[in-house]
Amino acid sequence: MESEIGTTAVGVCWGMSGDNLPPTSKVTEMLRENGFTVVRLYVPDSAALAALGCTGIRVVVGAPNYDRPALAHGGTAAAAAWIRENIQAYPTVLFRFVVVGNEVASADMQLLVPAMENVHAALAAAGLGHIKVTTTSL
Repeated sequence: MESEIGTTAVGVCWGMSGDNLPPTSKVTEMLRENGFTVVRLYVPDSAALAALGCTGIRVVVGAPNYDRPALAHGGTAAAAAWIRENIQAYPTVLFRFVVVGNEVASADMQLLVPAMENVHAALAAAGLGHIKVTTTSL
């Protein structure tokens, strides 16, 4: 959920794990019909991102745990490639946050801060500094 002074936004998490999931166009239709203005994607799913374009729904997208080593060790070049592929490739999507990792265990924290710093630097270099970088941990 996101809150701003004078306004409140209600969001939902959109998971992609499962079978018999509705088509992305149906999900975006249901989000709009039910008044959701923010959605979190745990991974940058290309079909979901394409469907969210031009909807006005703000997107919180995850950089999955399996991307964290490359984002940490690959420097801003690796983060810039991730940003090009998963953010800039969808110019009609209203990205709000990039969540680096999901429920990161304390034993895996050593890569977290470097990955977040690289993603932040890559976003700023791409002129996308309005997109914030955050994480979730256990």
